[in-house]
Amino acid sequence: FEPSELELQKAKGEEWRHIIIGTLITFFCTVELHIIQLGEWAYMNQIDKEATSSFFGFAASFSKAAGVIFAFVFAFWAQRSGKLKGALLAGRVITLIACFLYICIEFVPGQRRFGLAVCYFLFGIGFSTSPLLRSYIAEMSSEENRSSAYSLTSAATIMSIIVGPIAQLTFKNVSYPGYEILPYIRLHIFSAPVWLALITNVIVILIILFLFVDVPTDYSDDSPKLVLSFSELKLQSRRLKDLKVPWILVALVLFEKCASTLTYASLSVIAGPMMTVIYSFTGEETVTVMAVCQIIVGLLAMSLSLAFIFCKLGKRISTQTLFLISKLIFVVGYILCYPWPGISQPLKVFNASTHTGCNPEEYEWCETEQGTPFLVFTIVMIIVMGLAIPSSTLSLDTIYSKILGNIDQNLMQALFGASENLMMVVGPIYAT
Repeated sequence: FEPSELELQKAKGEEWRHIIIGTLITFFCTVELHIIQLGEWAYMNQIDKEATSSFFGFAASFSKAAGVIFAFVFAFWAQRSGKLKGALLAGRVITLIACFLYICIEFVPGQRRFGLAVCYFLFGIGFSTSPLLRSYIAEMSSEENRSSAYSLTSAATIMSIIVGPIAQLTFKNVSYPGYEILPYIRLHIFSAPVWLALITNVIVILIILFLFVDVPTDYSDDSPKLVLSFSELKLQSRRLKDLKVPWILVALVLFEKCASTLTYASLSVIAGPMMTVIYSFTGEETVTVMAVCQIIVGLLAMSLSLAFIFCKLGKRISTQTLFLISKLIFVVGYILCYPWPGISQPLKVFNASTHTGCNPEEYEWCETEQGTPFLVFTIVMIIVMGLAIPSSTLSLDTIYSKILGNIDQNLMQALFGASENLMMVVGPIYAT
């Protein structure tokens, strides 16, 4: 039986409808993430003067560790229930709670850095459902359209990189402590974007409830429940072993994912402290500079994705070659932004009133070391974040999905996301 042309077009239309809905959810979730991440260090440094960059690094690692653990929890949930909707909704509700806590944290009497660490932990749980969305795209797209589907998802993610900073810059003139709009609720440069994140989170919940269509599964369990017992772990391990995949290639791609994530993990967590410690920027200045840089990053990355979608760059250059080019950009960028003697600048003197500059009580190397010139560091950061990292992510996502083939990819995508998060756990501690 051969399907008619009309049936083929209808099936293709349904396929792209599911892909677009999954991409839309990804977009709103990543907008939330980028809005929140921009001001994390600046806000912590502002409301708790005892916060150090090392504590910030540990808090960021704590958040990513939660992401590693709960990526598997949500994957088990999805597999046992045969549906993604419940796990996705749970992640969004947890993120909603974290947004409310983040908005109210400045009214905690003391030790606010620990309250922010709790918020980071909840954000880590909430955003750990992203592997399920990658799996959803893989399940809903044919192998012929897989690369285009991932390019569309990548473009949505990159668009969120632009939208998030623009939202942040909208409130750049609302300096801390801002305006009290309700009892114990203030609107300022650090809290206003989180209100936007909260709104986008509500939008995602509505999309999941009313538009999201679950991946059809054929699990025979009549009473699907999440049971994280030892026997359940053994069962899932056996399922992984029984999967017909080239495990050597899978291990190689997972290793490459870890290696390529380390630079991103380091840059994302040290950029804020570098702005305040080395370049002596205030919290408001740090957020503004990082927002402008991230907008340029987003525009560069968007240009790359559009080249894949409209110029068929994926047919002109192999994913392996693209990955190699991204690694070369990483290496050249590191060499250029190293603080070479003669071209670097002395570190800024510590200012106790603004809590900016290099504090010799915290860093013993303040009077002996030098810093990379600001323009050099920001240009390198923009190119690496805007070209190298998207190239690396797009190529590895495509390669990994094709290696796995037409299997239920929930657990394997969770493993892929966990390898990334593992470096996001190690990276912040190492970098800070």
